[in-house]
Amino acid sequence: MREKVGASPLSILLPWLLPLARAIVAIMGRRCEVVIHDLTGNAPVNSTIIAVEGSVTGRQVGGPPTDYLLRRLRAGGDLAELQDYDVYPGRTTDGRPLRSATVLLRDGTGRVMGALCINVEVTDLLMARTVLDDLCQGAVQRGLQVSPGETLAKDLGQTFDSILEGALTEIAKPIAYMDKPDRVRLVGLIDKRGGFLLRGTPERLAKALGVSRYTVYNYLNESKQAGPLAVD
Repeated sequence: MREKVGASPLSILLPWLLPLARAIVAIMGRRCEVVIHDLTGNAPVNSTIIAVEGSVTGRQVGGPPTDYLLRRLRAGGDLAELQDYDVYPGRTTDGRPLRSATVLLRDGTGRVMGALCINVEVTDLLMARTVLDDLCQGAVQRGLQVSPGETLAKDLGQTFDSILEGALTEIAKPIAYMDKPDRVRLVGLIDKRGGFLLRGTPERLAKALGVSRYTVYNYLNESKQAGPLAVD
């Protein structure tokens, strides 16, 4: 931590702010930086940085505020009416993308004394997202996102629930909103997925649909008469 102590009224808060800044950087790692600005009237606007933890932007104690803070100073006067924090994209001078946040530090009267700014470089995250997007897009093109290949259930009830969930996903309608054709199709899909090979499926399905076992078997017969169903 690089800090300038005893230079302004905000310095009295540094013993509380410095551990917070160190904790944030410790959690976020080497791609994170925390900068504390003094925005009291005793500090010149061209020298607001009084502490820095981490090293992402290369800024130093005694350095100037960012263009973001200058815009807020220009638009908000003493900043009293501004929200306490803001999250926004940023960029280093050499073009590396940042995810940034500024938290305003107020005294007991609500007057803004300074700002605690958090900057996280996201270059690696954006590159990783590109790779993951490419992999996911390839999976979508091959149809791998439609349904899982296997569910490792612990008992017959869980296996039935997995089959039922897959059929419901394909129909894309909750049971409560299904009409009879939907229910017939649901029973047919469960049959095609092997659900009726499980002991107790008619009873479980009757309970899920709120009908009798007899009705479930009627739906099953109707689905078979309707012709083969495509199942993913």
